[in-house]
Amino acid sequence: MTASRGAEDARSKADLPFSEVAENLPVPCWISDPEGQIVWVNRAWLDYTGWSVEKIRAEGLKPLHDPKVYGDVVRRWMAVRAAGEPGEMTFPLRSRDGTLRQFHTRVTPLRDSHGLLTGWFGANTDVSGQIDAEVRLKSSQEQWRELFERAGDAIFVTDAEGRLVEVNPAACLITGYARDELIGRPVFSLIVDEDHARLRDARAQDESDSDWRVRRKDGELIHLEISSRRLSDGRRLGLARDVSARRRAEEAMGAEALRHRVRAVEAERHLSRFWDVSRDMFAVVGEDDGKSRLVNAAAWEATLGYSEAELLETRLFTLVHPDDFERTRAMRRANLEGNYAGFENRLRAKDGRYVWVSWNVVRDAGLIYCSARDISADVAARAELERARERLAHARRMETIGQLTGGVAHDFNNLLMVVGGHADLLLARAGADSRAARSLEAIATAARRGQDLTRRLLAFSRRQRLRPTPIALGERFTQLQPLLASSMGASVELRVDCQIDLWTVEVDVGELDSALVNLAVNARDAMPDGGALSISARNVTLAAGEAGDDAPAGEFVELAVADSGQGIPPDLLDRVVEPYFTTKEVNRGAGLGLSQVDGFILQSGGRMRIESTLGRGTTFRLWLPRFAGAPAEAEVPRPIRGARRLHVLIAEDNPDVADVTARLLEELGHSVACVGSAAAALAALEESADRPVDFLLSDIVMAGELNGLGLARRVRETRPELPILLVTGYSREAEAIGDEFPVASKPCQLAELSRAIQDALATAGSVG
Repeated sequence: MTASRGAEDARSKADLPFSEVAENLPVPCWISDPEGQIVWVNRAWLDYTGWSVEKIRAEGLKPLHDPKVYGDVVRRWMAVRAAGEPGEMTFPLRSRDGTLRQFHTRVTPLRDSHGLLTGWFGANTDVSGQIDAEVRLKSSQEQWRELFERAGDAIFVTDAEGRLVEVNPAACLITGYARDELIGRPVFSLIVDEDHARLRDARAQDESDSDWRVRRKDGELIHLEISSRRLSDGRRLGLARDVSARRRAEEAMGAEALRHRVRAVEAERHLSRFWDVSRDMFAVVGEDDGKSRLVNAAAWEATLGYSEAELLETRLFTLVHPDDFERTRAMRRANLEGNYAGFENRLRAKDGRYVWVSWNVVRDAGLIYCSARDISADVAARAELERARERLAHARRMETIGQLTGGVAHDFNNLLMVVGGHADLLLARAGADSRAARSLEAIATAARRGQDLTRRLLAFSRRQRLRPTPIALGERFTQLQPLLASSMGASVELRVDCQIDLWTVEVDVGELDSALVNLAVNARDAMPDGGALSISARNVTLAAGEAGDDAPAGEFVELAVADSGQGIPPDLLDRVVEPYFTTKEVNRGAGLGLSQVDGFILQSGGRMRIESTLGRGTTFRLWLPRFAGAPAEAEVPRPIRGARRLHVLIAEDNPDVADVTARLLEELGHSVACVGSAAAALAALEESADRPVDFLLSDIVMAGELNGLGLARRVRETRPELPILLVTGYSREAEAIGDEFPVASKPCQLAELSRAIQDALATAGSVG
């Protein structure tokens, strides 16, 4: 695959509907071609770096990187591309203000249906905070290791069998052994034989403080004062001090009481240091009343805000979040039965917020020894990850449905064009045969319903071709109110409350009317015994995320449709906008109304939110972005007939569609010539000296190297005065046409086709 072809494939992927999700993701994302050239970036990338695709192409990515690691980043990126597999790396990325922040980048290959590499998709997650935390943790560990290595007293750790697994330099100095001689050695081998029985008894205890006679490597007998305690994993941590000189002095002076006093003070001082410096919260709790006997006040106050006095007067269970009561009780019962499993719950802080805490507890002699750690950041990260997974899964479902919808809509609209077109032609010739006329009208009605169904599907998948127009909503509500009132029936009271100076919005007027009618009819059906339907509109300014997780900040017009009906059950609230989901009876609805509304609002740059309470009703809030310009003037509809007689060239590769289109044009008084491809149309235009072509009508999606849009552009170069009208049942390429050429949607009826031709003639400056 060439680099050019890869770039085109990557850009086509950037045009896929999932790019709307990527465009609004809060993390910088990009797409490159197979050779690594950036072809697309999302809004978060632009917000952070300020670099567009054009600037990247002009200046490269090197200025955005830290020069110290740029070479390594390039090498790793080349290795990922060479492997053709997903890859990850972490490196600094420069923001628009020049600062460098650490980002974790995940790179995924993009492949076509044949498995060929078409590009790369990258997502950059800001991990500066995480890395800073790791640095602080490493610093803390280094400080502890420094303390361990520089301590004047011997510090050691033994495994469950009593073998030494860690010693500090002081332990080596005191015993005379090298570190590798001590590691793996049983403690019993260092203690004199006469003390072995006492040592076994001490090791059976969770904590031990005593003096021991130890034989150094050089044979000297020394006295060590050793304090040790069993750790949660079965190992034992010990602190040993050489008290040989003091022991000799005590023996000489007979100062037994002094020895005990000094040992107690020293042990208490060491324990106090560990107790005070810990960031985890420790507590010794009475099993009988649940009150704390002892706490490390600094950690508790830093995490929850309570003073030591407040904690000692409070039962810790009263701080537990109500939703966590039962789980906490169950863990307490298990603890009383000897099952010391850890668990998580939420504790109320002094300022009223709740903090997620991870517990480890041990019960002994009527007391519960607790260790608690603040895990709020971890819980929030897990929740955000789950939400991101749900959003990605939803986006993938919508992408699949959208692709299916687009294909079905194109073929189905071609069929409807044939059925509806012939029905219109036959209706014009039915004459006095009323039975035939009714049958033909039924066929035409069914075709229009099929057209409406495809329109709803395209609206849901956000692939319909909208015709946005700046409008004044207040005036539109006035025009629409009689229709809404007639749809409600006598048992439903309609209330309309619109702010006087509503901002202008730019929307497809027909789709907006359809959305409001859909919501009103749904509200009516939710009030079988009658009620009130309130429709209001007001100007609002929203912060980022206020209208949804990915909603931008800005000025909006808020439309609220509220009913006093039955309400929507909470477990169904997230499903009501899914296509074909409905709670109505059979034949009371296709389940596309709300999905159409949601798709239309999203495609118009807005958001929709549903608020509902069972038994009290439901409110649909629609937010449409404010349009900076003035409302457009209302168009005056032109009559169906009246255009001059034209010789029309039809380019359509579906013979049935070409035939019915030709018949409709002949019904309008025009002469017609049909070809089946863009190439044939170009040839016909060159050979039309005997009968010049006055008008070109072409389908957009046609087989061959050149489609309808390409044909129109070629003709525009050679015959700029020739009026051109493009038609389509559905095409992604039609979305990019904009105002370049007039476009009509299939299926189209006789009147619609006539007006579309007149609009195209007006655009070309050739109205007859």
